[in-house]
Amino acid sequence: MEIIEKYTSEGFVEVSVISEEYIKFFSEFFGDREQAIKLLRTCYEMDNVIPRRIINNISRLISLGDEMISIKPGRHVLAIFYWIVCIEATSHIANHGAKVRDKIKIIRRFFAECIDEADQAFLLEHIERSLSDERAQNSSGLNLDIIATIFYNIRHDFVHEGNYSNFHFSQKNDERIINSLTMKEHGKDKEEERSYYVLITYEQMRKIIIKGLLNFLKKQMQT
Repeated sequence: MEIIEKYTSEGFVEVSVISEEYIKFFSEFFGDREQAIKLLRTCYEMDNVIPRRIINNISRLISLGDEMISIKPGRHVLAIFYWIVCIEATSHIANHGAKVRDKIKIIRRFFAECIDEADQAFLLEHIERSLSDERAQNSSGLNLDIIATIFYNIRHDFVHEGNYSNFHFSQKNDERIINSLTMKEHGKDKEEERSYYVLITYEQMRKIIIKGLLNFLKKQMQT
């Protein structure tokens, strides 16, 4: 636990406490407790409360996904749900609570603007269209928008259909897992079954999401 004391312009002392759970979460991610404390303290000491709220949400929601996986091992949809909710929630905080009708745009923007270029390339190499998908015959490959749509659709199916067994990550990068989803890749599409090869592991995707969320946080810290 870390105690933050900040003096207000009125001469009062504001005292904040950084939860040990948050410190543990980021210590494990960075592999460095001091780095975790430094980032958390920076967010907590800012006059702008948005970075503080965002970093708290990252820890809370990603940790909830981790807990669900510990209860239901292999049910990766349960963690994906919390990843997507976290992206939506942090965007909502940054936009001061303004409502967004088309939430899929938030997810597409996150994949395009917050995920590192190297990780974007890794995603495009490790999530592919299956040869069994009829669009493979037209050499219709995937782009980041479609990959973002896949993850948004997984969250949508869980929320509205209760389906948490329709997507799985690979155990290793040379192992292809075929996942079939009923979805629209583009706005003008009709809903139909699409099939994808997934060669990325759960641990790799989790790391990419957290790195993207931290990139989003850093942008908010600079505004």
